[in-house]
Amino acid sequence: MTAEKSLMSDKDLHTLSDLSIYNCTRFGPYTAIIYEDQQDVREYTNMHIAREAAQLATGLQTLGIDKGDRVIVMMLNCPEVIISYQAIARAGGIIIPVMPLLKPPEVRYIAENSAAKAVITSPILLPLLRSALA
Repeated sequence: MTAEKSLMSDKDLHTLSDLSIYNCTRFGPYTAIIYEDQQDVREYTNMHIAREAAQLATGLQTLGIDKGDRVIVMMLNCPEVIISYQAIARAGGIIIPVMPLLKPPEVRYIAENSAAKAVITSPILLPLLRSALA
């Protein structure tokens, strides 16, 4: 039995958080995301993503997010979406993805009917979110 297998086996993978930890343990650091926007190109390693997700998970728990709590993620396509998903999973929450192309009434419907306890979004989407939740 190898050291990796003794830490976690495929049978132990139950959550997105488990998969992230297994990935870092099994494969070590590597470039997981190359993200290009209008300003620059950024690279994220799997270890960086795991660290950021752990910090955000701690923040979510500090804010009162517990196992089973729903958290809306409404962002444009960016690395922070992946980090947010992993953080919510680490905190024990349930991810509610909301597409930013939706109209305010649709966002409001999802927010009300999902019983979301929190929202993770980006500054550019705040006007849409505020309009939807007004």
